[in-house]
Amino acid sequence: MDLNNKNKHKKLTPQIKIEKKELTTTLPSPEGDTKIVFKPGAGIKASKIQYGDQIIEGDETFNADNPLPFKGAIHELKIWTSFNFSINNEPVLPLLDSALTGVEKIVTELSAL
Repeated sequence: MDLNNKNKHKKLTPQIKIEKKELTTTLPSPEGDTKIVFKPGAGIKASKIQYGDQIIEGDETFNADNPLPFKGAIHELKIWTSFNFSINNEPVLPLLDSALTGVEKIVTELSAL
């Protein structure tokens, strides 16, 4: 990426963030927990779901915004956020990661002199 050569870091997209939600639902059980992971955009549409003696009936869709409503279910919601450069809509973090790796390499080589 040639962003690091033209001071594009000064042109970050202001106040815009891209969020992706990931929900992990754990249904505890003495026989072993069941985990359901809803990645961004994923969901389950079911006419009947049973967990122990709890039953959900009806044509419902469950996803990160509408979790399974079972008593005892443990929900962990992760929201992944990304900030992008305004010039090319590329995410900032990968550039920073590669720049840091490059700086570490240069410092290591110079320290060996």
